[in-house]
Amino acid sequence: FAMQGRFDEAIRKFSEALRIQPHDAEVHTNIGMALVRKGRIEEGITHFKTALEIKPGFAPARDNLQKALALQGK
Repeated sequence: FAMQGRFDEAIRKFSEALRIQPHDAEVHTNIGMALVRKGRIEEGITHFKTALEIKPGFAPARDNLQKALALQGK
């Protein structure tokens, strides 16, 4: 859904996946990206940080966290 620009649907699916597997760094990163694309930057940042707590050094989460922080001017 996210690749098709259907971010609301993607967020719902990723949320469901996190309910089942709350410690999946990749899912946290994916939902974070969808949230940022919807303008929900703070929520996205929270998911990127959670992904990095689960999997330190996880490049996709780190890179997307940097981009989200840049969007905030931080």
